[in-house]
Amino acid sequence: MSLRTLITQIFQTSNELLLHSENEVFLFPDVSNVTVTFTAGGVANTFGAWAEIVDSLAVTFSSRFTALPGYLSEIMLYNFSVANEVWIVEIGYGAAYTIAGRQRVRSDWTYLLDLLCKKIPAGETVYYRAMSETALATCNANFRYFYL
Repeated sequence: MSLRTLITQIFQTSNELLLHSENEVFLFPDVSNVTVTFTAGGVANTFGAWAEIVDSLAVTFSSRFTALPGYLSEIMLYNFSVANEVWIVEIGYGAAYTIAGRQRVRSDWTYLLDLLCKKIPAGETVYYRAMSETALATCNANFRYFYL
């Protein structure tokens, strides 16, 4: 790797960190009695189909990125239907389901997970898919995000 390439990468990384530290953080869902439920695939240890992230009032997470691009900075997973199992959750966007973030967790805790993910472009649909050791297990999710 050339020195120029290394300096460019350091500069880009420092700009990303600055963006993360200087932006107002928003929540989804942003109402206390509203939930988002993730359902694992219908076969144990196998991803389910991609599904749009929607809260219990039918508000889509995608609606937060209609006009502006943004970053998903954290996801909280909690209220697992089956304890002491491993989950893998992927967040993707667009028709190609471009991976924006990915986490592996155990279902015996509540997790607040940092996701240093790719930018979600404005106007893209945001999806999730999940797998668990138990088919069709569920959990709840909350998100923190910010705009560029």
